[in-house]
Amino acid sequence: MCRFISFLLHNFFGWLKNINPNEIRKFPLIYESVEQVKKFRELSKRPQTLKAAKFPYLFGEERHPESDYLAIPKVSSENRIYIPITFLSIVPFQSKSI
Repeated sequence: MCRFISFLLHNFFGWLKNINPNEIRKFPLIYESVEQVKKFRELSKRPQTLKAAKFPYLFGEERHPESDYLAIPKVSSENRIYIPITFLSIVPFQSKSI
């Protein structure tokens, strides 16, 4: 599986699935961010969030498809005579709007 890390300049996030947690320590900025996520989650009273604190390098809820999928846009014009629906292959990040 390909290792993929993507970081946006202002809305900082990382896709760290399939990366050995020990490798994260090699990148101080990433490691510090992951530790901040862990501390934040540990302060929660929500059971699911406390459980997610054990894996701070992963998203709390992953909704990323693991196979090809049917893509239906969140919004479509009522003036269209059809809704633009298609099959998509897995891509690292996909907009909700498609």
